[in-house]
Amino acid sequence: MVVRNKIVICFIPIAFLLLVFPGFVKYSKAAPNQSYMEKQERARILEKEILALESQLDSKNREKKALTERISLIQEEISNLIVEIEQLRLEIKKSKSRFNLKIRSLYVDGRISGLLQVIASNDVTDFIARIDYLVRATAVDTNYYRKIRKKIATLEMDRGELVGEKQRLMEVLKTVDTTELEIILNEKKAELAQLAGELIASEPPIIQGLYPSYNPVRVYSTPDDGLFASTGQFFSGYSSWYGNEFHGRSTANGEIFDQYGFTCAHRTLPFGTWLRVNFRGRSVIVRVNDRGPYIKGRILDLSRGAAEALGLTGVQWVTCEIVVPKSR
Repeated sequence: MVVRNKIVICFIPIAFLLLVFPGFVKYSKAAPNQSYMEKQERARILEKEILALESQLDSKNREKKALTERISLIQEEISNLIVEIEQLRLEIKKSKSRFNLKIRSLYVDGRISGLLQVIASNDVTDFIARIDYLVRATAVDTNYYRKIRKKIATLEMDRGELVGEKQRLMEVLKTVDTTELEIILNEKKAELAQLAGELIASEPPIIQGLYPSYNPVRVYSTPDDGLFASTGQFFSGYSSWYGNEFHGRSTANGEIFDQYGFTCAHRTLPFGTWLRVNFRGRSVIVRVNDRGPYIKGRILDLSRGAAEALGLTGVQWVTCEIVVPKSR
């Protein structure tokens, strides 16, 4: 009896190991290796870095555009001033010609005799009157000439200030160089694209096992990206996906949720809003027809079909753009 009890006691641990060990081995094989997890983390870091670099590049491009437009406007003002100055200088030449003609006319019409009379006059009053006539005859042209010269000097000063400002802005523009930033951004995008390919190709069984009954035939075709126009309105954040137990239930807008359709849940966007969701080089068009996710830190809940089309598993960082159907 004692021997039998000892045999039973020894058999229990062995039986337990025989039952548990296969599952443990299966789990060990299915668990993602450290390299895969490191790649996942590196991909998330790259996505954040790319978003930050794109934001910096966008800011620099806006600054370059503003500087270029300002320089162009200044150059236009300088050109207008040059034209105006040249017109005034031409007017001065015409004024001198008119003045010379008046002087010559004194000889042509015989008024030179009047000048001789002034010189030979014994009457002081008559002398002053004749001199006053000659002075007033030339005063108008003299004053006009001085007025134009003063205006030219003012315009030249304005032109000099504008040229100085233009040179200063051009020096600033040289410092707003995006070449290095673009090189770094392209390198990181290339690294992310390569990394995304490796991750998709080497998804461990535990990740693939999230969809035990997944059938690609049942996933509807993604909406044609070419039928939608960009709006330039972007937002980014963590996205999850849902399906299975929600399949066939009503969504927040009253539709019946189809986990194989291309829809999503968002907390605030109007129902019917179309989004282009980007993830590791892939993109998919989805329509907002539900509310959520209600877990802090997440911005979007994709349908299972949309998540499958993107290759999105678990909770991942995505970039979204609001798009609108093109008019036909």
